[in-house]
Amino acid sequence: MFRHVFLLTVQPSASPAEIERLITELRALPERISEIRRYEVVPDAGFQDGNAALMLIADFDSFGDYETYRDHPEHLGLIAECVKPISAGFSRLQFHLDDERPQLP
Repeated sequence: MFRHVFLLTVQPSASPAEIERLITELRALPERISEIRRYEVVPDAGFQDGNAALMLIADFDSFGDYETYRDHPEHLGLIAECVKPISAGFSRLQFHLDDERPQLP
């Protein structure tokens, strides 16, 4: 299994409606991209200033399946339409969940 974690910080001008639309669109991706095995999108609880606005955790059977997701037109379209307009920055991390760690390109 291969895991992708994404944290998004939004611009102060981002409206609650824009953030909610992004969350809704992200949560719909597993229906559009069959390589996704597990997909969780959660907003920050809002208890501390300076936190990311949302976190995404996605699991895939393989690194290759992650690459398919990463480069998928649905995913790229969502980034262009919903992420970039409100993004103030992001962090991401990918890692293998099991002991099999094939050599990455």
